[in-house]
Amino acid sequence: MEFFADALIVLSLALLTIIIAIFVLAVSFLGRAIEHAKKEEERINKEEADVNEKIIGLARAELDRASASGDGVTKARIKLQTLERKREWFNKKREKATNSYKLLTVNRGILCPSATLLISVIFAATSRYLTTISGIPAQVFSYISLVLASLGAIWASFRIYKTLLIVQNVAVVPEEVQRERDIQVYEKALERHEDKHKPQLLLEFVNPEPPFEFEASSKKVLEFIVYVSKSPANSIVVEFCAPDGLLFPDKPNEKRVECIAQYPGALHTIVEVGELQENWYQLHKITLQTPEKEGKYLLAYSTSCNERTGEFIEQQVIVKS
Repeated sequence: MEFFADALIVLSLALLTIIIAIFVLAVSFLGRAIEHAKKEEERINKEEADVNEKIIGLARAELDRASASGDGVTKARIKLQTLERKREWFNKKREKATNSYKLLTVNRGILCPSATLLISVIFAATSRYLTTISGIPAQVFSYISLVLASLGAIWASFRIYKTLLIVQNVAVVPEEVQRERDIQVYEKALERHEDKHKPQLLLEFVNPEPPFEFEASSKKVLEFIVYVSKSPANSIVVEFCAPDGLLFPDKPNEKRVECIAQYPGALHTIVEVGELQENWYQLHKITLQTPEKEGKYLLAYSTSCNERTGEFIEQQVIVKS
């Protein structure tokens, strides 16, 4: 009895050390495990949809036969009962898939089995102590404590096995998945490389300089330069957009389409710059007409070329009487 109690104490402490080491390894695979669980859930959902569609189709066929000949209602009911059982089975399978990665978290991966092993150590130590006490009750409780300690050690060993199984499943990446990841990494690296060598466009207002403050019902000429760095740029255009009352009197009154994401239906115009070599700039002008009403109005602009599509930058125009 004392030998088994001592062996359980040593085993529980050894398993406790192993759990800590396994958790350090397993936590590095947590991201893969979550991704694997999501893909498994999607696969189960697709499989369930296919099975449900097939069973519902068979049940509908039986009902059609019943409506025509009066037979087939019982078979249709059986099909629907099968559908319900399948739904419960898929729910359990889906829950198992979504909860599998939780064995790699702190609560289920280290706290629960560690607490169980500590309790096993306490029961094993209690069993060993009771062996030193004479009497039948002490012997009975000693055996009970030894059994409880054994059950705790067995359960913790099973949890360690399941955790290692999950780590093995997510660590061994299929060839197709690895190829897809390599392609994604290559595409991102290529995108960063291309973006690094794309021309950088800069627009700067020089006369007048922001912030803009103009009188109501007046025309103002805005002078701006377009500058290119990193590499040459072709077909450079600057798009000005006035969504709330400003006008471009020297340009056609065109409006952006309603289905566009930014400034749908707003008045806009385009200034063509053309081609610029690296570190070159050009000076351009645009006339802006302010409304009669005082207030703050928005002027947005974007600079684009063949190699890069620019985002809109907003400038505030203050109109005073």
